[in-house]
Amino acid sequence: MPTESDDKAFFEELKREFLSEASFLLEQCDESCLKLDDEGLRQEALDEIFRVFHSVKGGAAAVGFEDLSRFAHSVENCLGILRKSPDLISPNVTTILFQSNDALKARIEALKNNPESRWDIADLSEDVRRTTEGLESQLQGGAPVPLEPRLGKVSRNSDDQGKTQKNTVRVDTKYIDTVLDLIGELVVIKSQLLHSNFLVQDSSRLKLDGLLSLFDKTVRDLQDRALRMRMTPLKSAFMKAQRQVRELSQKLEKPANIEITGEATEIDRDLIEQLSDPLVHLIRNAMDHGIEGKDERQQAGKPEQATIKLSAQQARGRIVIEIVDDGRGISREKVLASAEKKGLLPPGTDLKNMSDGEVFGLLFKPGFSTAEKVSDLSGRGVGLDVVKSNLEKIKGTIEIESTVGKGTTFRFSIPLTAAIFDGMVVMVGQSHFILPLDKIDEISQLRKMKLYSAGERKVVDFRGEMIDVVCMQEAFGLLGRAEPAPSESDVIVVLHFMDYRYAVRLQSIIGQAQVVVKSLGEQFQKIPDISGAAVLGDGKIALIVDSDGVARRMGVSNSGFGSLARNSETRVANL
Repeated sequence: MPTESDDKAFFEELKREFLSEASFLLEQCDESCLKLDDEGLRQEALDEIFRVFHSVKGGAAAVGFEDLSRFAHSVENCLGILRKSPDLISPNVTTILFQSNDALKARIEALKNNPESRWDIADLSEDVRRTTEGLESQLQGGAPVPLEPRLGKVSRNSDDQGKTQKNTVRVDTKYIDTVLDLIGELVVIKSQLLHSNFLVQDSSRLKLDGLLSLFDKTVRDLQDRALRMRMTPLKSAFMKAQRQVRELSQKLEKPANIEITGEATEIDRDLIEQLSDPLVHLIRNAMDHGIEGKDERQQAGKPEQATIKLSAQQARGRIVIEIVDDGRGISREKVLASAEKKGLLPPGTDLKNMSDGEVFGLLFKPGFSTAEKVSDLSGRGVGLDVVKSNLEKIKGTIEIESTVGKGTTFRFSIPLTAAIFDGMVVMVGQSHFILPLDKIDEISQLRKMKLYSAGERKVVDFRGEMIDVVCMQEAFGLLGRAEPAPSESDVIVVLHFMDYRYAVRLQSIIGQAQVVVKSLGEQFQKIPDISGAAVLGDGKIALIVDSDGVARRMGVSNSGFGSLARNSETRVANL
């Protein structure tokens, strides 16, 4: 016979199931809300949204979340009117529905963390009530009731409970079934390998080799399937961008349309969460300072409605995302003038010979801006250093292309997954490190290159270009009493960083490897420029190097080194 504690446990399980299902439904509801601007899809969208709020209302009441149920019921009343007369939909009504959905999502996340948290929903509840009354009045032939939604202030959960980290993901059962099948195969192969009768017989060597080959293939298949379980489409991130364009278009009075392609492209769940902020910032920049106002676009002979294109595609094991606007573009001259004014250019920089990539790269300098006035939203360039920093944390890169009067393209590339890493295993002193394979341009021995000293810096002649050389032992504090003297047997690895190259000097190359990334424990998280660790095939531990971080920390620069060997006034000693 069930006890009181059994009943309580069962009820708590029902709550967890409801919160999980409600989260899923409300995420889908965002997509339906975006359809409301399309008259052809409006009725279908209203039916979908109504079903979501009706389900949430009933489910919340069943498990005792009364505040959630009451609010969902109030929105359901509003939706009931709209389903009868879809032509009553307006931008403000759509915004209210978006905000209501946001409020429910935030409340769901808060309840997952703390079922006792309070919910301040008074302002939004009042907006929903006024909207419903206004729609009823219109339905009966009355005049529309003007309503300005409270943008940016929807609801508040006590103790900021809405900010939680999602540790769950929905997985198609076919992936789980495949993984279970592969695990079953591994169990069989393991049993055969442990069978000692043939392991000690030379005649069974071929059978052993065959089993090992099968074992290797099955493990790789299992790894691939497990990674697929972590993958999720970019659709959710792109939907946020679509909604942002809609809201900013309304707020800034800049008619704009967003064209999306590649939203079905899949990416690691952890990466998509870290991709959200850079995407939001770049869309905001495009709308606020890239897209012109209606009058300016008319004078330029452009359509009144601006276009932003957001696309994604998979290429060479990475995801490439582009944000293209048809706005005013970025002035190369303004960027250089602002950089000079702020002292961001080294003395003697040849401005005329700087490539567009180098010029637009200045936009990523902290605090850089070409904006003539401060906006409450953004400034073209303001905060782009944060965008770049966030992308670099997930092994991403970003570049800009722009033509004045035509528009701007932001293109960034990120890995498919954060769980698998392709690298080059190297020896630094007696320690193993892994350099990112996609950052390596060339590997050579020191005896084949010319190494120079320029003051306190070391540089190497790489194909006629003088580039900085970093001693890896020095960079990671592995020196004894003094830096080891360069040896002809030392290895030079040339890496690219931003728009230029630098080299690292180390003892030897072990070889290329694809490894599973392990996070560092809390006690090791403060080690500079180490992004993780991996277990090598021989059981040894290797640290994964953040090569861009090394370049920044060690002061790598291309300033003036291009002409260093040809400058007779500079003392250059051949080592």
